[in-house]
Amino acid sequence: LEACEKERLDTKEQLKKALSKREIHLLENLSQGLTREEISASMEISLNTVKSMTKQVFAKLGAINSADAVRIAMANQII
Repeated sequence: LEACEKERLDTKEQLKKALSKREIHLLENLSQGLTREEISASMEISLNTVKSMTKQVFAKLGAINSADAVRIAMANQII
């Protein structure tokens, strides 16, 4: 049991370290149900940057969509 818990903690830490502060902020915005356009305005970045960052976050988390990314981030206490 302890080995499983240790592995899970390592994974959480690895995921957290893999994400930049801006990517975590993007996840927080996604968790609030904001659209890409709203995230763009909120973070003062272009819509294309939001789309690119979203793809990067999905890849890092192994997520298939926004809801999955938020679920993974919450489960790993990233947001």
